[in-house]
Amino acid sequence: IELINLLEHDDRRVRQRAQFALADRGALKSLLEVSTDTSRDVLARIHAIWGLGQLSRKKAVNYQTIVSLLKDSHAEVRRNAIVVLGDGHFPQAVPHLINVLDEKNERKCSPAEKAAAAIALGRIARHEGKTLARAVPALLDTLANNKNVDPVLRCAACSSLSVCATADQLVQCVSDTRQPVRLGAVVALARIHSHRLGAFLSDVNDQVVTEAARGLYGNGDEESLRALSKLGGKPNVSKIAQRYAVAASFRRGGLPE
Repeated sequence: IELINLLEHDDRRVRQRAQFALADRGALKSLLEVSTDTSRDVLARIHAIWGLGQLSRKKAVNYQTIVSLLKDSHAEVRRNAIVVLGDGHFPQAVPHLINVLDEKNERKCSPAEKAAAAIALGRIARHEGKTLARAVPALLDTLANNKNVDPVLRCAACSSLSVCATADQLVQCVSDTRQPVRLGAVVALARIHSHRLGAFLSDVNDQVVTEAARGLYGNGDEESLRALSKLGGKPNVSKIAQRYAVAASFRRGGLPE
């Protein structure tokens, strides 16, 4: 009981030591009670959730125990539950994380929660060693709805796409009418060093073309540099993209094609 009460202590170091002590003792019931007790201080609840996360990594907690917290009324409780699901690499939690991304009501799901869900999906996919095709539509819609407003959410979605989506799925976005989706696909392709970024060099948006050029130049392989060098002779290309094209031609040992 004393350790549980210390989760509400003013000093973070004391709260954290109490959390670790409860986790070391396998106090699943106590941590669960605190995490779901809405009358307790929110910091105590968050430490309890972190304690559940420690137990989950020891396979001592069922994912459903943490999923139930996604319906909590407090945004920080929900966000930390999402983080724990990602850190615990629970593949069974994927549908619930997708639901977080699909939630339209910001009162029920903040941008910070969506960013955490995107990161969690990426961590699960990376741990499983395979893509998560079913999560891709939700991630693309998240980019579209964000409209490049929240850079943290955009970065989280792009990072997750680079793990969850295949190169084919990302290249298909070249025909998507939503600029944030095309831009996100380019960033994701650049993260996996794909030469197929060349498909976006004819985009109508300068930002998409510039990011594709930056990614191709960063790849450094012959196929990427060949595609990029062809950009130098095209009209209405941003100066930054032109510089990448010239630099690519220089690296290949010739003039822009």
